[in-house]
Parts: sequence; C-alpha cells; structure tokens
Amino acid sequence: MVLYFAYGSNMSEPVVLDRAPTATRVGKARLSDHRIRFGRRSKRTGTGVADIVAAPGFMVMGVLYEVPEKEWKGILRKEGALMQEPAYRAVQVTVFSFADKKSRTATSFVVTSPSEVEQIPSADYLSAMITQAEDLKFPAYAAFLRWLRKRAMEVSAPPLREGLLVSGTNVQKRPGGHYLVRVNPRTLGKVKSRLATVEFDGRVTVAALDSAEEVAENSCEMDQNLRHALGMIGQNCYGYTAVVHPLSGVRNRVDLVRPRSLTLLVHQTNWIDSEKRICVLHERSLALLGIKEGEHVEILNVWREESGVLSVKRIKLRAHTSEKRADQPREYPGFDHVHLDRECRSELGFPADRSDFLNRPVLVRPSVHRLLQQRIAKYGVTFFLGIASLSQLLALFAPTLPSLLRGLMAIATAVLATVVVALLDIRASLSH
Repeated sequence: MVLYFAYGSNMSEPVVLDRAPTATRVGKARLSDHRIRFGRRSKRTGTGVADIVAAPGFMVMGVLYEVPEKEWKGILRKEGALMQEPAYRAVQVTVFSFADKKSRTATSFVVTSPSEVEQIPSADYLSAMITQAEDLKFPAYAAFLRWLRKRAMEVSAPPLREGLLVSGTNVQKRPGGHYLVRVNPRTLGKVKSRLATVEFDGRVTVAALDSAEEVAENSCEMDQNLRHALGMIGQNCYGYTAVVHPLSGVRNRVDLVRPRSLTLLVHQTNWIDSEKRICVLHERSLALLGIKEGEHVEILNVWREESGVLSVKRIKLRAHTSEKRADQPREYPGFDHVHLDRECRSELGFPADRSDFLNRPVLVRPSVHRLLQQRIAKYGVTFFLGIASLSQLLALFAPTLPSLLRGLMAIATAVLATVVVALLDIRASLSH
C-alpha cells in the first residue's frame, strides 16, 4: 500500500477512485511548514494548478488515502508524473493524521518546474477544493480558499497574490499587544516609524511596527489579534498576503513609555452610552491595555481619501465599560470591539452607514500624554513637599546662594521629580 497525501483536486474521493478504484480514504491530515501555491499553468485548461512549497509557520490541509501498489500508476498518470517531461514528481512528506492522532510519512506531489510567478487558478478548481475543505470540517482553511477564489476572480494577470505573506509571530519576550506586525528591515528599507498601515481584503488598519532580521524577506509576522481584526480566520496561517507600509509622520512621541495597543473592531454604542464622547470597551480590554475605567485612550483609523492616498485620523477619548442589559440580544461591550457613537466615528472618518463602518479595525492604545497629565496632578503633593524640603536643604548646605535662586532650584527639582515619578508609575501600569 502507498500512503498518499492529496491536497488539491484529489482531495475529492471520486477523483481518486476514478484512477485507483480500490483505494481507501484514511481521513483528513495536516502538512506543517508548507503552504499551497499555484506554481504551474495547466496546458489543458490554461489556468493555475496547486503545488506545495516548504514554508516554516504555514500549513496545508488535505486527505490521506491508502492506494494499492498495482493502482498507484493510475495516480502517477493523473498527476502527469509519467510524462516525458513530468508535470509533478513524487516526494515524501510527514503529515499529521487526524484519524490516527499521530504523524505519518506519506507520498505527495510537487511541481517539477514551478514558475516564478504564481499562476491564477480557475474559480471552478478552487470551488472544488472549498467543497472538500468544508466536508472535512476545515472552516478556517475553507475561508482561506474562498479568499483565494475571490482574488482569482479579481485579478486579470498573474501573480495571484500581492503583498507580504502573513505568518504568526513567534516572539514571546516582546511586550504582548505592542509589536503587532514584524518585518525584515530589507523588505521595507530603512524606516524610523514605529507604526504601519496594514491592508488586507479591503480592510485597512494601523499596527505597531517592529523590524527584525529573523523574519523572512517578503513576508511578515502578525499578532493573532491583528489577523483576526483584518478578517484572517483561524489560529493557523495558510498563505494570506497583506500590504504593509510604514506610517511616516506618526510616531510614539513619548519614547520613555511604549504603550500597549490592541486592534479592535468598530461597533456602535447603545443609546445610553451615545452622545457622551466616550468609547466603550470590554473590561478585559481595559485590563490588557493596562488602564482603569475613565482613563484616556488614543484611537487611530486609516482611511482612504478620494485620491487613493491613505491618511490617519486619531481621537482621544475616555474609556469606559458597560454592563449588558436584559433587553440587549448581543454581548455588550464585545471583547474584541470598541464601541463609538456617531460623532466619534465621524471624527475618525467613518461613514454614517452602518454597513460601511461595522467591524472595521482600528488601533486602540493608552494616551500617554493624558495619563501623564493625570499622574502629575495626582502627584502634586510630591511637588509641594519637594519645594519645601529642597529649600531647607539648600539653605543648610548652600547658605551663600540667593534665596530667589534657591527657590528656583527647588521648584525645578520638584517638577523633575514629579514628572519622573509619574512616568515610572505609567510604565509600571502599562508594562506586561
């Protein structure tokens, strides 16, 4: 018996049985550290056909079959592996079998001479793969294939995908919720901005930007929160692409404090919380941001002008939470939502129509400047005590200094101490 891993049109059992009538379907399987690519143009249909390529951090879903040795030639013939110039060649891969709950070595096929540019498959070809993914109960993989089908119907010429390949971030030591998108410095060139615009499937948002050599070129690592907000369904990465641009002119102005950030989806407030110029967040979102109810957040939204240029609008609001009432059919506030009233949405550039703003991603982070102002007011006692104590010390150790100069030195030192204490307090509350 040959254990065969099928990932393209051969996921369909009737297709396999047509060439290997006594083959047995073992069940669904997963191939790790590979991604699907349409690296060959079929001579028969003139459209792209599936291939797999090694890609750390990605996954390909498929089906395992046990094919009798005497019928294996039928599969080879269908894949074009017996032609004088083979279209595919057989390779050994290690897959995880859901039926056996263990890894198994199987035979699969890769394109012999893949094209440099990814070809465009037909909508029917992708629809057949989507049907199989849905039958196999792979909802996230089916959603990815639907996105590929949408791309195939939108583009008129190769390549099928544009932008950077999106993988999950494997960085654990970075402050969670801060570095949301990571790229290789050679991919974007030398940039000073710590923020970037990320565009995927018609959605655009702002994300914190980190440059790292360990990230593969022409790819990016994204925080799961950001992928979810952009509409990339599922925890695993299959081969989505996104366009990432450094956001020039928008930087964290207070370098001593790097606030955490969350990418949340815009929803409207209920009628009780409207017309108050506040944003409503889930209590867990407040905890993740490291702020208390009533403290200020900064919300950034990317919107496209009529000229096609991406611009950023921002507002600062007090963040509050709210309890769900008995007459509310949905969860309020939602865990991954930021609820804004019409006036705040308008200031961020969102249209009035609900269908045009609902579930649009925005970047939410603590407003360091407002927090600093609040802390300075809170530590005002430190200021007055500092003036009194420093004046006495200067009078004791520098009696020859004029009293006016001693007073000015005491005031300057007290102001500096108050700011430092406030910054340390903010750093402690915003750190993970």
